[in-house]
Parts: sequence; C-alpha cells; structure tokens
Amino acid sequence: MKIRKKCYCILFFMFLLFSLCSCSNTDKDNGINNNDGKTNITPNTDNNNQLNSTNNITPTETLPKEEDSVSIGTRDNPLPFNTTILYDGTGGTNGTGSTMYDTYKVEITLLDVIRGSDALAIAVDANQFNTEPAEGKEYLLARFRIRALSSENDVKIDINNSSFTLVSEKGKTYDSFTTISGIQPTLREMYAGGSQEGYACFEVDKDDKKPSIVFLERNNNGLWFSTDPNAKLEDGSTVYVPAENIPSPDTTNAALGSRLNPHPVGTTVTFDGMETLFDTYKANITLKEVIRGDTALNIIANANNLNQIPKEDQEYLLAKFEVDALESLDDSKIEISAANFELVSEDGIKYDTFITVSGLEPKLTTMYPNNKQEGYAYFIVNKKDKNPKIVFLERDFNGLWFDTSE
Repeated sequence: MKIRKKCYCILFFMFLLFSLCSCSNTDKDNGINNNDGKTNITPNTDNNNQLNSTNNITPTETLPKEEDSVSIGTRDNPLPFNTTILYDGTGGTNGTGSTMYDTYKVEITLLDVIRGSDALAIAVDANQFNTEPAEGKEYLLARFRIRALSSENDVKIDINNSSFTLVSEKGKTYDSFTTISGIQPTLREMYAGGSQEGYACFEVDKDDKKPSIVFLERNNNGLWFSTDPNAKLEDGSTVYVPAENIPSPDTTNAALGSRLNPHPVGTTVTFDGMETLFDTYKANITLKEVIRGDTALNIIANANNLNQIPKEDQEYLLAKFEVDALESLDDSKIEISAANFELVSEDGIKYDTFITVSGLEPKLTTMYPNNKQEGYAYFIVNKKDKNPKIVFLERDFNGLWFDTSE
C-alpha cells in the first residue's frame, strides 16, 4: 500500500512538472516573453488569419528597395567615347577578376573612331603599300588611351591590336587580322607607371554602322566599347573615376638588375640561361658605353648614308655591349645579336625594335664559348626621354636590365 502511494505521488509530481513546462513553452511561442527580457508583440489578424492591409505593413514595404547599379562595359551597356573603365586582372573589380596571363591593372578610354575615306587616307599616308579594303568593307581606326596602374611582379603589360576584337551590331566577330601597317601611334607593350595612346585597326562592313570593340574578351567576356559617337550609358550606370595621377612603382625592394633597379653603365653581370628553353648558355654581359644625339647620328651616317634619319623629336641611341661567352649546352653556338636587346622609355613604354641600320661596326654576332666580342645595339629614342632602360632577353626571367644614364 505504501509503495502504491509512493508511485501515485511520483506520477502526480511528474504530471505537475510537465504542465508547468508546457505553459512556459506556450508563452514563448506566443511571443509573450523572451529570456532576454524583450517583449514581442504578436501581429493582429482578421477573421481570415490574414494581415490587415491598413494597419499592418510587411518589412519589404517599409524599407525602400535599393536599385542595383547597372554594370558598364558590357555588350548591353558598352562604354561611349571618353568614358574610362578600370581593367583589373589581379583580383576582381568590374567583374574581370584574377586572370592567368593578364595580371595587371590599366585604365582604358576610347577617344575616337575614324572610318571610311578618312581612315583610308590615314592608312595610305602611313604606308604606300596599304591598299583599299575588299569590296563592301572599309577601315575602322579606334584610338585608345591606356594608363598602366600596376602589374604583378612588374612584368610587362602586353597590349597591342590583337588585345581588341571588333563585333558587328548583329553580334558577328570580325577577323582581327588586318593587312594595314605603319599606323601611328600604335599600341605597344608597356609597364606599370606608363601612359600611351594608340590605334586598334580593323576592317568592317560599310553597312555596319554601330559595331562594338571588346578588350580582352577571353577574360569574363571582356570590356565593351561602342563605336557610335552618340552612344550613352544606361540610366543607373556608375561611372569609374580615373586616378588623378598614375602611382609610381615601389622600388624599395626591387632586385638589382630589374627594371626598377637596373645595372649601371660599366657593370658586368652574368646571364645564366642553362635552364631555359631557348637560350641555354652562360655569358658575362657589360654595357660599356651609351652614345646618342648628333654623335650617334654621325656614326650611323658614316656607316651607311642611306640609313634612316630620325624624326625631328627623335634621335639615335647606340649602346655598346661586351659579351663574354662562358659556356653553352653541348658546346652549341650562342645566338647573339642587336635584336636580343630592347629599349623601354623612362615612363615604361617599349620602343619599336623594328628599325634597320646597316654597316654599323662593331656588330654583335653568333659566337661560341670561350669567345669575347663587342658590338652595338641601336635604337631610335625620343629626345625628351633622358633615361630609358635596355633589357637583354626579357623572355628569360624578365631579362637583365641596364641603365643608360651615365
């Protein structure tokens, strides 16, 4: 009997405890009281358990809906003339994102488009061998401004005509190869800190009045520019504000022999290409002397009076190098010539290397190990460019860089 009473007491106690817990949970579910002491108010409902349309407003109605900014530089919203956009291949603005090959930041602006008879006149004036386009087509010349803000490890920024693609108004891609040559200014390879203007050249159907130009289409569909002079951005577009000044590259930790810390004249440096694909040799390279201006012109003229005379604002720069061949893979010949050297302006624009100078001695030529020679590398440089830099075999480890100032 006592045991039965104890059982009844235990059951009653458990029932009472369960009831109290249920009441507590019901209060919470109804929003009456939270553990943090804050009071929640249950919304009023009508007989159909719906929100009262006059007294109750949903959160989406109380907060204004923020409109997303319209993307610019797309096929649907291409950039009009004189509107700058930032290309960022290092990690992600404007939808370009990080890339494998184009790891740099540049500002791009389409300045002008010339086509038809005006473009043909420019082409013929640039090179007498430029001919008229095929039947039903005409030349289109698009002038761009490129400002280089930065590049990964200060590698060169390879921008040229092939960086741009012409797409018809109906969406057809034109052949990027054109037969015209000599159009100036042309787009050149460049480095961080540089700024240039140059033409991208195309052939276009005469009846295609509003084609678009795409920059680096391989990267997230590229950046699109309109060739229509009356084009405007869509309402709601956020326009990029260009940098006031191009930032100067940081030279604090620049390696000796790099573009930002080149070897001075008279310094001997060892090139070791034994592990490279093409230049499998080791040699000591020394920039012995730099000659420019009237002195260089006299040397060129005396070598051959038919050598090219630079334009009024340009002059020759002659760099005499000594090459001491130490060894090569399997004792093979070492291909050395003036073409192994390139000139880059003080502000980071690569000069044209396709110039012809004949009769100039001494001349750099093919050699074998245990041989030493001296010879000239020759360039045409802007007179105002007082401290351009010379790079030897840039394709190998970004090259060996030499200062031309003495």
